[in-house]
Amino acid sequence: MSNLSIYVENMRQCIEEKRLTENEIVRAIYLDLGRRFSFDLEFCFGNSKNRKKIYNRAILKKEDIEEYLKKNKAICRSLAYTVEYILKELGINIITVTMAEDDSTCPHVHNIVIPKEGESYIIDLQQDLKEIQSHSFPKSFGLSTIPRKASSYDKI
Repeated sequence: MSNLSIYVENMRQCIEEKRLTENEIVRAIYLDLGRRFSFDLEFCFGNSKNRKKIYNRAILKKEDIEEYLKKNKAICRSLAYTVEYILKELGINIITVTMAEDDSTCPHVHNIVIPKEGESYIIDLQQDLKEIQSHSFPKSFGLSTIPRKASSYDKI
């Protein structure tokens, strides 16, 4: 049995024991992965060729996710696909998306959770890694998918 399969099975047992709701499952996985992973500094400080290589390698294949769990280093794309894979294995409806207005060579990737009940919401684990690891409140969990109108306070 692979580390990924063991992880999913352990989380499944925890969910059953604690009788977690769908949103509690998402939050538990989000926080647990946030404690495990760190941002890949090779991507952060690498040249554009190396960044593109790391970005393109971060795709959704079980073997790749297994490797990310082993190394505990990831970027937005690999984090989003890891979260998606694990939550789908646990029966959660989730998608991975690229920000529409991001036309860079390595566009930012995050997830949208589509619960059985209630509104869809955004989760962005890469953005919350430092908050989770410093035991602060995650700022990019549960964000609305509905764009808000700019207020007069936004125009400074």
